[in-house]
Amino acid sequence: MAPAQQTPNVAGPALMTQAAARPVRAPTGSDLLNANEMRLLEWLAAVRTNAQIGTCSGRSEKTIRNQLTRVYAKLGVVNRAAAVAVYLR
Repeated sequence: MAPAQQTPNVAGPALMTQAAARPVRAPTGSDLLNANEMRLLEWLAAVRTNAQIGTCSGRSEKTIRNQLTRVYAKLGVVNRAAAVAVYLR
């Protein structure tokens, strides 16, 4: 077998130095969520059920449930109460 070839550094040292110098901060909920997902959180904060949110948004209750599951994962929470708490911070 032939020895493994090394992959060249595509970014280059100047770009690597610039990237390393940038400050790193933890993303907040609004950094992670798109406008549609933020709207879902607004409806949650207004104590709407998945069915009510679906009716207001023209989507099925199952679609809302699936979208909320993704929102919870992005926020690192496990339920709607915790998601609302993050939203209200």
